[in-house]
Amino acid sequence: MIYLIRHAEPTVSGVLLGRLDPPLRSIPPPSALAVSSVFTSPLRRASDTASSMFPSIQATALEELAEISLGEWDGLTWAEVEQRDPKIAARKVEDWFGVTSPGGENHEVVLRRARTALAVVRQSAHPAAIVAHAGINAILWQLLTGSPAIAYQQDYLEVKTYAYPD
Repeated sequence: MIYLIRHAEPTVSGVLLGRLDPPLRSIPPPSALAVSSVFTSPLRRASDTASSMFPSIQATALEELAEISLGEWDGLTWAEVEQRDPKIAARKVEDWFGVTSPGGENHEVVLRRARTALAVVRQSAHPAAIVAHAGINAILWQLLTGSPAIAYQQDYLEVKTYAYPD
């Protein structure tokens, strides 16, 4: 079993965070989930969430679980993106994961690192928790379930459960 968890709400809102690393608005309480291993993005908003939710388990930070970099768009509002790069923004809306923002990560790179992270998690003690971000979690969910990443939605601190088929 894998629990896929989005980090708690950060202090910054209204912008594309990507690789920005703001602190959390508030620290979440310990989780009631019984897990044997915890993996987290190295970004503070995810690692602080993991350590707060699972205080008795040493989380393993995996660089591969960092949020998708949006490059030059990290930290911008969507209105700023549309003003700055209207053609790319229009294409991105049509194919969010297929269109790379200026200086951002392309989809193949993100898929590769998500596969690497899942390989590590699969070899760990289970149940396992992954505490990361909406973008990378969407890709992980796609790899686990076959569901399209674009259909994935996850609120702050929401837990998605994946049970391995028998």
